[in-house]
Amino acid sequence: MGRAIDLTGKRFARLIVVKRVDSYRDCSGRAIRQYLCRCDCGNEIIASTGSLTNGYTRSCKCLKRENIIRQSHKHGHSVRNKRTSTYDIWAGMIARCSNPNHIGYKRYGGRGITVCERWKGEHGFENFLADMGERPRGKSLDRYPDNDGNYEPGNCRWATLPEQNSNQRTNTLVPLGNRKVSMAEFCRIHKVPYRKFQTLYVKRKKSAQEALAALSHLPPYENIQPY
Repeated sequence: MGRAIDLTGKRFARLIVVKRVDSYRDCSGRAIRQYLCRCDCGNEIIASTGSLTNGYTRSCKCLKRENIIRQSHKHGHSVRNKRTSTYDIWAGMIARCSNPNHIGYKRYGGRGITVCERWKGEHGFENFLADMGERPRGKSLDRYPDNDGNYEPGNCRWATLPEQNSNQRTNTLVPLGNRKVSMAEFCRIHKVPYRKFQTLYVKRKKSAQEALAALSHLPPYENIQPY
């Protein structure tokens, strides 16, 4: 194995590598080399060899802040710390798919869900806004029809909470014609109580038609919420 290259004195975007500092070990026990870097703005940060050489770390975060401010003035959705809900939803989507420190990363970026290139970068929000429009009141961003797919045009919609509940990957699917729908959606279509249908279909292993027959004596049930 070749000897690691010393990055001291080299420039990476706005960062000058000052000196090597103590390494740390990742979860596999591998030693990760780190450097003290000075940003052009005067701040100092610690960065790993990989984050510098692959372009992930290019400043002390001042470059990212400047890009956000510049982009915000273009579309008017984030000015002087007053951000619209549409902008917040876009920013949250980016964070949970790309930032390992984000609380939701494990369920998104950690399992391979990504954001398309069109919705990232300097013009990412502008493109997102052009494709999706403003967030309608009472709705949020939902990956649909493929809940395991990526955030991209053609697989995203603005959806209500009940619609999102019906589109969760943990849902039990029920046959309906030549397709399968979530149990919540099936119960809404047939106007039967969710909990009673769940007991028959999941716990007692009845078929969907058997469960419907057992509930046929009940009046139409209009509560669309599964809980």
